[in-house]
Amino acid sequence: MMEQWIIIVLIALLLLITFVPGVLALRIYFHDNKQKEHSVLRNYPLLGMMRYIIEKMGPELRQYLFYNDREGRPFNRKEFEYVVKAGKYNTSMLGYGAERDFEKDGLYLVNSMFPALSEELKMDTTKKLQTHLYHIDQEKLLIEKNIAPKQK
Repeated sequence: MMEQWIIIVLIALLLLITFVPGVLALRIYFHDNKQKEHSVLRNYPLLGMMRYIIEKMGPELRQYLFYNDREGRPFNRKEFEYVVKAGKYNTSMLGYGAERDFEKDGLYLVNSMFPALSEELKMDTTKKLQTHLYHIDQEKLLIEKNIAPKQK
């Protein structure tokens, strides 16, 4: 009786060990073939998965083994990432943060611990400028001269 239970458990474990990875592999295969965003995953699923896993582990690997984000030639990692994101997402917006050198000359935006007070933001508006009204009723600046008048 005990031997039958052991055999049943071993067969169940063997089926689980072979069946579950096969189902997972098929699911990943069909998911990668259906998606349209990453052609690397669609054409080379194993290499693509390895690429994205290593990309996620990148900061830890670079910390000890490779260049930092601001080292490397001809382009450092930050410059490369900026160009890739600008091409992929059609935006070249950058947030400024602690990686910039705020002590460098020519930088006019600086991080601050506290926002400026409203009294500091007020502008002197007492000096008024003299303005003139310009009439464009009879102005022929925007009329094209080459067009002949319409015949009635």
